[in-house]
Amino acid sequence: VLPRGNFLYSQDVQLKDLVSENLEADTRGVIIDLSRIGMMDSSALGLLAALQSHLAKRKVRLVLAGPNPHAQNILQTTGMRGLFMQFETTEDALNYLKNL
Repeated sequence: VLPRGNFLYSQDVQLKDLVSENLEADTRGVIIDLSRIGMMDSSALGLLAALQSHLAKRKVRLVLAGPNPHAQNILQTTGMRGLFMQFETTEDALNYLKNL
């Protein structure tokens, strides 16, 4: 999933629906690429945490790829950096998921 522009809590339903509608039975993971976001609020992190919990119940991993400096700062400031697997690139995230 590649959000663009501002990543705010108001996109909650859209992101959850997008992910849920596209999950297949053999899906191992979902990658959220944060490289193209502008602003990201702490509520959006709550959304990611809720999505991670939802996916974990289905034994699907949520990983973040390419968090830009703003996203990294929000993750660090809120103490949520350690809650998510993070990779520098989408390709790195894909390789990780392929090896599960």
